[in-house]
Amino acid sequence: MTNNKLRIALSTLLIIGFLFFNCLLAFAQCEPVRIMPLGDSITDEYNVDGSYRKDLYDLLEAAGYTPDIVDPTAIPRFDFVGSQNDGALADPDHEGHSGWDADEIRDSIIGWLNAKPAEIVLLHIGTNDMSTSQTAADVAVEIGQILDNIDTYSPDVWVILARIINRGDGDHSKTTDLNNLIQDLADDRIGSGDKIIVVDMENALDYPG
Repeated sequence: MTNNKLRIALSTLLIIGFLFFNCLLAFAQCEPVRIMPLGDSITDEYNVDGSYRKDLYDLLEAAGYTPDIVDPTAIPRFDFVGSQNDGALADPDHEGHSGWDADEIRDSIIGWLNAKPAEIVLLHIGTNDMSTSQTAADVAVEIGQILDNIDTYSPDVWVILARIINRGDGDHSKTTDLNNLIQDLADDRIGSGDKIIVVDMENALDYPG
């Protein structure tokens, strides 16, 4: 896949998810809506300066979601948050960690949220796990534990959860298995009241291109 196609697919699906949050923005007159991009190198850079975050930022701004740093008196507003800070965009904060697996995100997320509170988490994780000996089921359990820890931090946080981008190598079918398990996991949790929206990254792009 081309980097441009990847960025467009990610950004388009994420802005659709974000627009859902109109109902959350009534309280934003005094505080920006804090969004934590969370994951591995796809969230960090993935050989593209700013990754999907730059395109998402630009799309949100173009859609009228004035960023907090531009006009603190305007509503609605947004603020990307995280301990990492890089990329060619005006608000480069994020929690993308190149090379990290789901269990590493799981073990750190509560600390990150305590340090950088968020109302919305954009979660795309599992790509690196697919290159290990872990089964798709094992990784799905760890993703569920990430969601558990986000709920422990606050059950009011919304998670935009990705069926992750697939791959062009021998782990393609394994990734599809993981994505089906992610969907099942999300459906069960949504049925129990969890605030989750699933975005289907696997079918957003053309494979194997």
